[in-house]
Amino acid sequence: MIEWTLDDIATCLGRPEGEYEPESILSGVSTDSRTLERGSLFVPLIGENFDGHDYARRAVEERAAGAVVWARPEVPQWLTGVPLFRVQDPLAAYQSLGLYWKKKCGVRCLAVTGSVGKTTPKEFLAHFLGTHFAVHKSQANFNNDIGVPKTLLELTPRHELVITEMGMRGSGEIARLVKAAEPEVGVITAIGTSHIELLGSRENIARAKGELVQGLPLQGCAVLPSSDEFYPLLKELSTAPVTSYSTVPGNGDFAPEAILEEDESRTDFQFRGRRYTLPLPGRHHLHDLFAVLGAAQALGVEAEAVLGDLASLGHPEGRAEWVTIGKARFYLDAYNSAPESLCASLGVLKACRGRKLAVLGDMLELGEVGPAAHRKVGEALPGYGVDVVFGYGPLTEGLVEVAREGGVRAHWYAEKPQLAEHLERELQEGDFVLVKASRGMALETVVNTIKERVG
Repeated sequence: MIEWTLDDIATCLGRPEGEYEPESILSGVSTDSRTLERGSLFVPLIGENFDGHDYARRAVEERAAGAVVWARPEVPQWLTGVPLFRVQDPLAAYQSLGLYWKKKCGVRCLAVTGSVGKTTPKEFLAHFLGTHFAVHKSQANFNNDIGVPKTLLELTPRHELVITEMGMRGSGEIARLVKAAEPEVGVITAIGTSHIELLGSRENIARAKGELVQGLPLQGCAVLPSSDEFYPLLKELSTAPVTSYSTVPGNGDFAPEAILEEDESRTDFQFRGRRYTLPLPGRHHLHDLFAVLGAAQALGVEAEAVLGDLASLGHPEGRAEWVTIGKARFYLDAYNSAPESLCASLGVLKACRGRKLAVLGDMLELGEVGPAAHRKVGEALPGYGVDVVFGYGPLTEGLVEVAREGGVRAHWYAEKPQLAEHLERELQEGDFVLVKASRGMALETVVNTIKERVG
C-alpha cells in the first residue's frame, strides 16, 4: 500500500513552515473538516459563499489534522506545531495533489466531455473496460475543478484506469481540468447548444470542449464523433492521433455496417460482419457504444472483446428508463434536456410500435436561441411519428403551436395538475409516453400524480 507522507506534500507544494519529519505518514487529503480523518492534510477551499480557512481550527483541534494548507497572510496561534504548507491558491494546490497521487499510484486516465451525454458514456466505459482493467470512475457530477481532483485522490495502487467526466460553463475550464488530470485518452460525445447562453455560439462551445483534445499527449488518442458538424474543427484542435466513431453506417473508424432493427428496448446492428444486440433503445445509446469501442482500442482492448459483454449492460442509474403505469409505458427522461438530447429521446419514441405521446417541458439555459430551438423541435415532431404532444412551460408554448400547424394533436398547459388530468384521460392501452424536460421544470411530478391515481 502506498501512503501519503509529509515529503509527498512538500514535493507538490513546497517545504512546510517549521520543523517537520519528511517521512511522517498522513491518513489522506480532505477539504471537509466535518469528515476529515485523524492525521489527514486539510485543504481549505474558498468559494463564493464560504472560506475553508474558517473551519481549519475545527480540523486541527477536533479532528486532529496532521497538516494544513494555508493561504491567509496571518497565521493564528492555534496552528503552532502543525506542519503548515503556504500556498497562493488552495484549489490549485488541491489539483496538484490529485495529479501527484494519480501518478504515484501509476493509474492511466481517460476523460469524457460533450454538450450532452457525458454521464452515460462514462458509465458505459466503466462497465465495459471494468472487465479488462481495475477501474475507478468519477461519482455523481464530480466533473469540475473540485470533483476531478477529488476523484483522483480516491485512487489506490490497485487501480489501473480512472475515468473522469469533465464539464464546463465557459472557456478555459476544461483546459484546467486536463492539466489537473493529464488524461491520455479523451472522448468528446457531441457539440450541442447547452451553455450557448454563456458562450454565444456552437463554435465557441466546440472550441471550449476541444480543450480536452488540445491538452492530450502526443502519444494519446482523441476519440471524436465523425458525424458531428464540428468534427473537422475538433480534429484540427487535437494534439493526439484521432479515432472517429459514428452511428451512421460506414462513417468513421468505428461505425455500424447497418442498423438492422429497433424497438423500445433494444437496437440490433451489424459490425464487422456480425449481428449484435444493444439491450437499450435509441441511436444515442448506440452512439455511446461506438465511442466506447474507439476508446477501448486506444487502451489496447479489441472491439469484439467489448461487444461480447453487451448482454450484461443495464440502464445507467438515474437516467431514462421505461416504467409501466396503468395502461401505458412511460419513458422517463426528465433529468435534463437540450435540443440534441430531446431529439435522441424522440428517436426512442419513434421506434416504439404503438401510439406515441410526448409530454415535453422547457429546455433551459439556451439564452436567446431558446424560443427558436423549441419551435424547431415542434416542426420535427411529425417526423418522429408523435400522435399527441402535451407541453408545459413558456418556451414550450411555441413548440406546441408549431406542432399543431404540422398536423400533430397538441396541447399546452400553464399548470402541471391540468396537464396530468388531461394526460390521464387520454391514455389508452398500449400507449408509449415520453416525458422530457430540463430538471428545473420538475416534470416528473406529472408522472407521480398519474401513478398515485392509477396505482
